[in-house]
Amino acid sequence: MKAQSKVFGTVRRWWAAAAAVGVVVAVVPGAPVAAAPPPVAVITRIAGNANGSSGTAVPGPALSSPLNYPYQIDRDDSGNLYFVDYGSRRAYKVDAAGSLSVIAGAGTAGAIVPGAAAGSPFVALQGLAHDDSGNTYLADPGSRRVVKVDASGQLSYFAGNGTNGAVVPGPALSTPVPIPYALAADTAGNVYIVNSTPKNVFKVTPGGVLSIVAGTGGTGPNVPGPATSSPMSPNNAAVDGAGNLFITDTTSCDVLKVTPAGTLSIFAGNNSCSGTITDGVATATTLRHPNGLDADSAGNVYVSNWDTGQISKISADGQLTVIAGNGTYGLPTYNGPALASAMRQSEGLTVNDAGVVYAAHSDNNTVDRIGPEAPSAPRDVRAAVSGTTLNVSFQPPVDAGSTPITGYEVSLDGGVTWTTLATTASGGRLAGSVAGVSAATAYQVQVRAVNVSGASTAGAGATTAAPAAPPGGGLAVTGAATSTTVGIGVVLLVLGLGLRRLVGRRRAGQRL
Repeated sequence: MKAQSKVFGTVRRWWAAAAAVGVVVAVVPGAPVAAAPPPVAVITRIAGNANGSSGTAVPGPALSSPLNYPYQIDRDDSGNLYFVDYGSRRAYKVDAAGSLSVIAGAGTAGAIVPGAAAGSPFVALQGLAHDDSGNTYLADPGSRRVVKVDASGQLSYFAGNGTNGAVVPGPALSTPVPIPYALAADTAGNVYIVNSTPKNVFKVTPGGVLSIVAGTGGTGPNVPGPATSSPMSPNNAAVDGAGNLFITDTTSCDVLKVTPAGTLSIFAGNNSCSGTITDGVATATTLRHPNGLDADSAGNVYVSNWDTGQISKISADGQLTVIAGNGTYGLPTYNGPALASAMRQSEGLTVNDAGVVYAAHSDNNTVDRIGPEAPSAPRDVRAAVSGTTLNVSFQPPVDAGSTPITGYEVSLDGGVTWTTLATTASGGRLAGSVAGVSAATAYQVQVRAVNVSGASTAGAGATTAAPAAPPGGGLAVTGAATSTTVGIGVVLLVLGLGLRRLVGRRRAGQRL
């Protein structure tokens, strides 16, 4: 006990000496802080008028325009939404500011005409996918074709030769693709085509080569194992960040998973189409004719149910949680909690990496958002002190919330106090500064976004600004170390030096 007392006394002396030469030490909390409960998701309208009336869409404010049975939907990383409007034979874009525009379709029935996409007729648009290069893919089962619309608005054939017949793997434009009606795209630029008859899922590479990746072409019970050896009734598809393909099966009422190696398994559903959807193990609950589907980069899968209108989230480890809908089929209650609202079926879903879901509510003639009202957190927060100015930069949030972001706030004390941060944009990041700081003090810098509904959580990855080297030498913290890292490093250094001195004295026969 006396030896221990001497050790800690030595540590205290080294600690005091370190403080005297200007080392900045952060105290590591003794107990973890309880996590805040997740924010409540609400339902808000993104496109379609308040009456849910059916009609020809009018370019301009998306919330003022009628729609006519919106179908499959997708998004890009800039916050733009893309969806097919089945009744009008058109595809639309809603930008981050809420303005609706036509990206494809003249609104008339007829043969597809390559060239300006907005001037081409279609027979029956249903499927849509948007890739990371800005291309939009459209499936027209009436024309037996999938087409590509590039970022400049030019339309070209992508898959299918316009005829009915047996599907032949190889050049995608040389084979029949009889009834394509749902699409998905992955990060590598591959496009997946859900085909009604035969009942398969096809993959088309960026080089235009088509292959069969799931289904035997006929219906029947799903058989785990090689995906091309299992019967199925595919309705929709999605791909996660790891390249896993997910398929909704309307006959088995299951969600299927196909790995990049081609192995199929049941991911959600108990092969029953009746009963109550319950939270828990995804393969232990019924699903009610799942249709809309999407996956995020973390491997979470989101699925809508035709019968109840409910939307569920399935984590990568197979846990299902209902995130929208109370099980009553009906019109949603906008601007209220999503779990307390009635819902109608969503033919298509898309989700961003903040877990915010956008649903094409076909019977409502609306596109709706399901997520927190406040923004998601700013990303990759960085900070450094220059003289008496603290410079901070960060990536904007993935999601702005239910209303536009009005500004940002910064905290220098780990979230205790917040002040407004004026920002400028450059290279995909936002930057601001705080004057009047001390170069010899460590600041726990956090940033949050604000809209009219409130503030986001603090930006993930907030760093401690690096203090300058103190006058007269000593230790200084450099780089992007967090305050916790700084504290642990100093404690270990102090303890190590103290023990080294004690051990040296013991070996020399000195008294402690």
